[in-house]
Amino acid sequence: MTIHPYIPQDRLRAIANNTSLPESMSGSALFADISGFTALTEALAEILGARRGAEEIASHLNRVYNALILEVERFGGNVISFAGDGIMCWFDSSQAMPEYRAVSCAMALQSTMNLLVPIPVPVGDPMPLAIKVAVTSGNAHRFSVGNPMFNYIDILAGNTIEAASWGENMANKDEVLVDELTARTLQKELTI
Repeated sequence: MTIHPYIPQDRLRAIANNTSLPESMSGSALFADISGFTALTEALAEILGARRGAEEIASHLNRVYNALILEVERFGGNVISFAGDGIMCWFDSSQAMPEYRAVSCAMALQSTMNLLVPIPVPVGDPMPLAIKVAVTSGNAHRFSVGNPMFNYIDILAGNTIEAASWGENMANKDEVLVDELTARTLQKELTI
């Protein structure tokens, strides 16, 4: 079984180099949430039945998440975790300009979603999906937790991560919301 698709890229590099990741770090967090999958899931289950609908939604989920993950990695970010229809990503300051890379990635995620939707369904109009993104910058804590016999997962914690989660809740569909520190850092590059 191949596990590397399920491990953040920086964690893979650390494992390959027999090094560890620092528990305290600075950079930018990006939390992106996709809306519309619940309605799509319900429509496909109604049209195709529960089993075939589940297969179809898994296919669409994989296609959307693969495209979004490629964008995150293209901008030097790491997908740390999935939460419902959302992804939490980290752009570490060990690489240059994490704020710029995170906000650029957020805009690329919006463009990517526009290319992927609406999702065609067997009966009726295609179903729309949208994404909303929040970017925050500052310090965070990174942990690998779990039982080695079963599962390890990467966890990000701290005020920067909490602010990204709050920001995503405040953002509207098709919006990118940034915190004050990110906006100040990028003031010459941002149009607000």
